[in-house]
Amino acid sequence: MENLLLNYFQTRMDKERIFSNPETEYGPVVTITREYGCPGKTLADELVYRINREDPPTKWNWIDKEVLKILARELKLSPSVIDDIQQFEERKLSDYVALIFSSDCFPGDKKIKNTIAEIILTYAQQGHYVIVGRAGHYITGHISRSYHVALKAPLKWRIEHMSQHKNCSFSEAQKLVAEMSEKRQRFLSHFAKGKENRAFDSVFDCSEISIDEMAEVILLDLKRMELI
Repeated sequence: MENLLLNYFQTRMDKERIFSNPETEYGPVVTITREYGCPGKTLADELVYRINREDPPTKWNWIDKEVLKILARELKLSPSVIDDIQQFEERKLSDYVALIFSSDCFPGDKKIKNTIAEIILTYAQQGHYVIVGRAGHYITGHISRSYHVALKAPLKWRIEHMSQHKNCSFSEAQKLVAEMSEKRQRFLSHFAKGKENRAFDSVFDCSEISIDEMAEVILLDLKRMELI
């Protein structure tokens, strides 16, 4: 994967738009889009385990923050910038001025987001990956051999889940869910521009169905669609 990514970036790093042929048989790839507070990573881990048990010798993996590690290396970003991206923060003009006098590297919001898309598309084209978040649904929607999952839940359930997960009070979790939901929506809007919103293949309410049940439904669908 390391060599694949390096070769890919050598030829495509400076392009502002991603051009892909929807006829090309890329994939298979699964994306998981979730409302903040839904257990996307837990589902990805369980799903990959079940796929690898059912579909040897092909090995599937799932990715989430790995995208940011590659992004940091390719654009030579500092840890502080990666922290901002991870929290869906966007730098203001005053930040750019301050960065001129610091050791931080910040190439610009648009280039960062386009590079994230390039990285995710590389994984998707190679196939046998479950991609959690990072606008994967929009970036890979043109790939015919793809399967897209959406995780939702009532607001109160998500707040309570994050309160337990972060070991914080209900009010603290409520504030966190509100802030992160707004930031994620702004992040996703960049990738949604000019694209048709492909329907999700499965939509689950995490308050009503377990991780095991979700994974089993997806696994059956992937078999039916001959993606595994």
